[in-house]
Amino acid sequence: MTAWLSTVRAADQTAQIKIPPVKIPLKVKEQPINLVASGLITLKTKTHGINDVRLELDADLSDLQQNMTELLSEQLDKEDRCGDR
Repeated sequence: MTAWLSTVRAADQTAQIKIPPVKIPLKVKEQPINLVASGLITLKTKTHGINDVRLELDADLSDLQQNMTELLSEQLDKEDRCGDR
């Protein structure tokens, strides 16, 4: 994984590290799923030596969404008579 460091403004003393997209392969109930995650870390130095660190995380869950019915089929096909009288 490679990160890029860039100073936005020297006066504000703000630095950003971009986390490039990373594909995360998973198996859920023997079903292959690929998630993609990326992010941004921002470090801003404020007055009196206090630092503000922020992390933004983006996750692409579209592959999980496309397979949701198949993953939940066992629960959806269940004949649960709970509540029937």
